[in-house]
Amino acid sequence: MKTILLHGPAGCGKTYNATALKLHYGARIIVDGFYPETNRMTRFRTDNGPAPKELDGALILTNLPQRVAKKVAKRINADCVAFADAMVEITHA
Repeated sequence: MKTILLHGPAGCGKTYNATALKLHYGARIIVDGFYPETNRMTRFRTDNGPAPKELDGALILTNLPQRVAKKVAKRINADCVAFADAMVEITHA
C-alpha cells in the first residue's frame, strides 16, 4: 500500500476533506499536521505529538512548502501530491 504525503497551505481544506481523500487513495490511516522534527528528517512529529512509527499506507497531511514536502516524501518513500491536484482527482473520479 502506497503512502501519500499531501501538502497544501493551512486552511485550504486538507483536514476537512481527509476522509474523502483517504477513501480515494485507499489509505489505512490519516496522519494530520505532519512535519520533520529536525532538518535531518530522521524523526517526525504531528501537531499532537510524535508521528506514528509505521507510515506505510498512510495519508499524511502537511502544511510544508512543496519543495520541502518533496524532500520529506522521498525520505519516507511516499508519493507527494498537492492538495489542489488531489481535489481535482477526487472530483473527476
